[in-house]
Amino acid sequence: MFLAVTPIEAFWDESDELLFIGSWCTQYDRREHWGRLRHRLLADPWQSVQRYEEALAYAHRVADRFLDQLSSYLNGVHGTDHDRRYWRLLLDPWLDFHVQQMYDHYVLVNEAFLIDPNLRTILLDPADYETPRDMGDFVRLMLGDRFHLQLFSHILAQRHPYFPTKRLPAPVANDSSERRMESAVTDPALRHGFKGSLKRAVAWFLRALRSVGAGEVFAVELGVGRKSLARLIVGSGFKLLPGFVELDESTRVPPAMDQRRLGLAGLVAQDDFEKVFIAGLPRHLPTIFLEGYAAARATALAAIPRAPKIFFSSLGWHYLDACKFAAAECARRGSKLWGIQHGGSYGMAATSSAELFERDLCDRYFGWGWAENDGDPRLRDLPAPQLSRRIPTTPGDDILFVSTSLDLHNIRLVRDTNGAGASDAIDRQARFLRALPEPARRHAVVRLFWHDWGWRHRERLRDLFPDARFDDPTVPLYRRIREARLVIVDIPSTPMLETLSAGIPCLMTWRPDTWTVRPSAQRFFDAFRKTGILFDSPEEAAAQAARVYPDPLGWWNEPARRAARLDFTRTFGLSDPNWISAWLKEIQAGLREPS
Repeated sequence: MFLAVTPIEAFWDESDELLFIGSWCTQYDRREHWGRLRHRLLADPWQSVQRYEEALAYAHRVADRFLDQLSSYLNGVHGTDHDRRYWRLLLDPWLDFHVQQMYDHYVLVNEAFLIDPNLRTILLDPADYETPRDMGDFVRLMLGDRFHLQLFSHILAQRHPYFPTKRLPAPVANDSSERRMESAVTDPALRHGFKGSLKRAVAWFLRALRSVGAGEVFAVELGVGRKSLARLIVGSGFKLLPGFVELDESTRVPPAMDQRRLGLAGLVAQDDFEKVFIAGLPRHLPTIFLEGYAAARATALAAIPRAPKIFFSSLGWHYLDACKFAAAECARRGSKLWGIQHGGSYGMAATSSAELFERDLCDRYFGWGWAENDGDPRLRDLPAPQLSRRIPTTPGDDILFVSTSLDLHNIRLVRDTNGAGASDAIDRQARFLRALPEPARRHAVVRLFWHDWGWRHRERLRDLFPDARFDDPTVPLYRRIREARLVIVDIPSTPMLETLSAGIPCLMTWRPDTWTVRPSAQRFFDAFRKTGILFDSPEEAAAQAARVYPDPLGWWNEPARRAARLDFTRTFGLSDPNWISAWLKEIQAGLREPS
């Protein structure tokens, strides 16, 4: 039997029975080809909730251990003495992703060899391995097939070094790399031309203001619009100023493969997986943390002539290296780090790596209403700008089904939007549409995520439902939900909160063993189930949609349902048309606190 690990067919042996390691190998637009081959699909090991939770806990422990080792190693290489928090700000988003995806792939490989100990395969030649330059480059790579071929090849080579290798053909046939995400941090369009010149001029002006004492709050990627940001700046008396920190090409250098980089393989392992992980570090550690570190740090320091009292960000902690370097340097010089929620599952999801990371590194963290529900003294509440819009509703006839982004590859340990979970999500949407009786189905409109990532989501649904209607994802969601008669959501995230906060009739359906919630949030979802808003089965949700379609507002405003919605939004979707005043009050209070 031959092991196929990606959809890149140049690395398949089609003369043998194929064992596809994941659903990403069986791409929809190539189904006529692989469907004719002898094949089987490896069972998803993360369908077991217990096994998944144990794996996630293990991955977090491994990442935590390697953060300590990498912090010490990089301090030695760079001649610095930065503390663990400094390096966590820089490394943890990449390290958390990379440990999880490597462990996922490691487990899948082991599962495959349990089926057939004599599996054959073809590995990617190490000469074609890619090293990410920064976090944006890492995200770009991990959303394509080639990088996952590299990861699987590395893992397999540690176990079976005799497997043959092969160079990538040019161009690579059936590679979904063209669907990768480009990082705004590394987009040349933002550094050149009129926009780039304008941003540099604004950055110079803001640095000048800070040099004369303005800007005690350094705000980076707050997730608010330009007009709202201007009101915050003026309302604070210019104490809050936006931070523009851009890293130039000098930070995006290729790997040197010198002793500094090769020395990463000398970190200490405690088990077999850690040995495999360490062996790959010289190839996989982004160069911005090693070869490009000095330039990136110098750029961040130049952008911040003096440390502000508060460094405040919402969206910048994970993928924006410029923000992370600036935050690390500000914290090192005594600034307080403030963070605020930017996603709808915070405070309620049973596991949220992003939330835990942000809350742990920040001196103060703001949620959208759930601070008291959590009990953490560092938590406070602020109204969410995106939930505070007061826009008139003009309901039409549409039943708007709002879908989420689905990742083609297992880019981290999650059970909802990766691999089998993503495939199940598409299947559940089809089940909902199939169960929706006429005439309600004629009014159904599916809103897919703006980027497909290789699932051929629209094509799959169109083949099942030739008359299916699809929404235009370039129209802002907040406008579309206000034009809908009824909204259907299939995950407990931001679209759900936007719909509930706007008071739009809403139905929800998802698998409770996939989208698990923490005990403090359980009663709210129990109330949704009791009042006929939330259904585990998409068929039951479809039946309810047909029942309430004639008068959704009347159904929605019945006392029990209204109480359940308001109870939920007060806790997880705090909104206020005067949210800017609430933010300014909190900022002013923070500036009065002793350093």
